[in-house]
Amino acid sequence: MIQGEPIGGDHGGGWWERAAEGLFVVALFLAAVAACLARAAQGFELWAGRCADLAVETRARVFAYPPAGMARLLATACSATASMAAFVAMFFGWSTFGATIQERAHIARDNAAVNAARARAAARGTRSV
Repeated sequence: MIQGEPIGGDHGGGWWERAAEGLFVVALFLAAVAACLARAAQGFELWAGRCADLAVETRARVFAYPPAGMARLLATACSATASMAAFVAMFFGWSTFGATIQERAHIARDNAAVNAARARAAARGTRSV
């Protein structure tokens, strides 16, 4: 107590007010985490696509292995990040925010898998994908 005032500046708020504020802060934090994870998954998908493009454009198969391996690694990272984003966004499934985050995460994961398959086909020498 400093000159009769509580240190935290709390002027008699009930426990339910603090609980509601805490739940609101936790919801904001989880929303930010879900959005950041979905964006990170999109970034991994973008770089997996770039590596797959590099593997496809490489004329010698020997030089296509490193970018193909990196595309597979980035696709794995994208899948893990997208799964975490979809799980966290599940708490917001009742809103359009949760649906948008889950949709972004699933699209990024699917595109990264396609890019990894394309890079793997380029490293093996087949140009079917």
